[in-house]
Amino acid sequence: MDTYQLRLEKVFKLNDNDLFKFITSSITLPEVLVKPLRDGETKMVEQCKIILSNAEGIDIFDIISVIAAKAA
Repeated sequence: MDTYQLRLEKVFKLNDNDLFKFITSSITLPEVLVKPLRDGETKMVEQCKIILSNAEGIDIFDIISVIAAKAA
């Protein structure tokens, strides 16, 4: 396992133990779905939608103009 994978594993364990919460924007969904949609992987598309919409350790916020400007 490389260093990147080890770091990700630690972050996900912290999330699983409610010590860390993922926060993302509504833009994450189209970013994640591009490849499976392009490849016709409907099962993967549905799994991603379910995970991102229902996971307790992930908060998704809508992008408003103030946030978009700060992100730029």
